[in-house]
Amino acid sequence: MKVAEVRLKGYREWTESLGSDREWKIQSVQHAMASRISELAASIGSFAIPHRYDSFVLLTDGVKGDDVDGVIRGFSSFSPVGVEVCHGFGEDYLQALGNCYDDRYGGAPDSEVAVAHFDLDGFTDLKDGAEAYVRAVKLVAEAQGFFLPRGALIHYLGGDNVVAFLPPGELGLIEDFLRGKPGIKVGVGRGRTAREALSLAAEGLDGIRRSRPRERKMQP
Repeated sequence: MKVAEVRLKGYREWTESLGSDREWKIQSVQHAMASRISELAASIGSFAIPHRYDSFVLLTDGVKGDDVDGVIRGFSSFSPVGVEVCHGFGEDYLQALGNCYDDRYGGAPDSEVAVAHFDLDGFTDLKDGAEAYVRAVKLVAEAQGFFLPRGALIHYLGGDNVVAFLPPGELGLIEDFLRGKPGIKVGVGRGRTAREALSLAAEGLDGIRRSRPRERKMQP
């Protein structure tokens, strides 16, 4: 698996330079940066995962190195501080991040990208916004606790949507995760790039929704 981690240099010092009335400014800039790198990553078939918002992980299997460099240049011109980049390769995503170095990963082969897109049944029918949020956060925590030790990367997409990127040979983990967890549906995608895999996973979820009658409201 291949990744590129884009780290912001001097980010803490930049935030502190904004004064005490800064949090709204930080949040605005963080979301703008996430939007920008997401668009740039999608343009080359990649996907960007924010890590603490002072670093972003690009999934780079199936993507040309020169295209990755272009994304990094485009993001650098938008970032309020400088950036540094490392490139990693490994049998799973955590190993790739652990092997992240300044130099390119030579002639490391591309791997197929696999992703599971989890979605809570009946989530949109919940009237209690706090309860809905609690359910979503619980799903994220459960996915993190289960998949991270197994080398996957988890990302919360918002609402009740959580994705797990994992090596294609570990798709059996999805069934293990769902065991004993009713009320969760999943779309699975495999593709040459992260963007392609995500698109196929979303198609799978859409197919599940079309095949079901209107979901009943989840009970508290």
